[in-house]
Amino acid sequence: RLDPLQRRSNTNKDLRSLGIANVVSGMLGGLNVVVVIARSSVNVTNGARTRWSNFFHGAIILLFLLLFRDLLVRIPLPALAAILVYTGWQLTRPEKFMKVYEVGWDQLSIFIVTLVATLMTNLIMGITIGILLTLFLQLYLSRSPEIILRNLFKPNAMLLQEGDGTYLLSVKNFCNFLNYQSLKKRLESIPPKARVIVDFSLADFVDFSVMEHLNGFQKTFVGRGGSLEIIGLDNLATRSDHPLSAWYPAKATHKQRHHQILTDRQREILGVFADTEVLFQPGLMINPPELSRFSYFRTRTVDEIRNSITTDVGKTKLTLMDIRYHEGEFISRENIQTTAALVNLGVHVPSFTLDRENLLDRVGHLAGFQDIDFPEFPEFSRAYALRGEHPEQLRKWFDDLLLTFLEQQHVYHIMGGGKDILIFEKERLATVPEIKGLVSFATALAELKQASQKTL
Repeated sequence: RLDPLQRRSNTNKDLRSLGIANVVSGMLGGLNVVVVIARSSVNVTNGARTRWSNFFHGAIILLFLLLFRDLLVRIPLPALAAILVYTGWQLTRPEKFMKVYEVGWDQLSIFIVTLVATLMTNLIMGITIGILLTLFLQLYLSRSPEIILRNLFKPNAMLLQEGDGTYLLSVKNFCNFLNYQSLKKRLESIPPKARVIVDFSLADFVDFSVMEHLNGFQKTFVGRGGSLEIIGLDNLATRSDHPLSAWYPAKATHKQRHHQILTDRQREILGVFADTEVLFQPGLMINPPELSRFSYFRTRTVDEIRNSITTDVGKTKLTLMDIRYHEGEFISRENIQTTAALVNLGVHVPSFTLDRENLLDRVGHLAGFQDIDFPEFPEFSRAYALRGEHPEQLRKWFDDLLLTFLEQQHVYHIMGGGKDILIFEKERLATVPEIKGLVSFATALAELKQASQKTL
């Protein structure tokens, strides 16, 4: 993090070279070799830009040891001590304490205790005390120590590649300095020009060190033409509005404070509706919309709805929301989340399900599933699978204007029932760019049906 260019370091390579250096030094009767921050800090402060600065630093010292040993012993020790004191001051200036405090009082406590313990004992003992204090505070502040203790040695990160080439890195249970390596290993395996989504919606705790490292990965991906977006923190709470602060279960923080602090994703979602008047409910909805009317949710149970944003689109009402639901129960239970747009058209909508057609849909008619096709719109019939209880009503509702519109748009999962239609794309929380596309599609669809209704 001292590097002004924010380049990624290969810590494994550094560790291997350090081990080789210690073996050689020991065989020659020398002292152990350690990596210290002082040399790198001095080099960076004086304009160094590459690793060669450390190499030349060591080479010059070796040159002086071999050729100018008598001159070295004449350097007053207070002069060397002054250099170390100045370097230490640069690393612990009062501004550093203020920056740490902005992240949270817990991080400031760890910083001060580690610093004092190192000065009073030694480096190893100071680091050990700092690690133990960090773990204690995380267990205490999470209010649910079993989250960490029960899942300490379980895999917590799963990497998937979606159909459009996006890499989805899903993290569950918790993520802190104890299991961060699993997350880091998967991030390093992703091409730097890729689009990456890190999803914490299944996690109950994310610590400062993870957020700090993800911020570094974010800069690396953006700098090389890719992107990294973090989602799923909306279900958690934080004690600070700093972007790198730790995230805890909502019950572990003061409820009022939690509602005052929005995540980056929540603020960016509000930015999508910057030009319209909206009703925003970031927390759990008190009166969630009835979703059981849609066939998709007849076999799925809605657990909660968050980030509900309601606005008017002409004479219709559009509600964007994050839905958390599950399939099955007990050991077969599967928790799922999605971001959906609910559009109230104000007129009767026949019950239907419209989804991307796949191989199973093409052979589904053998098992009695009927896909309603429109021969005059072959592109629509090839891309979509349309099902409903009243085919004649659906053929009338899906008029030529709507079919032409759908053929030209991105394929979404669309359901109709009552006076509403529900639209979503993937069974995960949507990113902000995906939300923009979803809102644009839902708005255009609502306006199209409004115009069609006027014509009728």
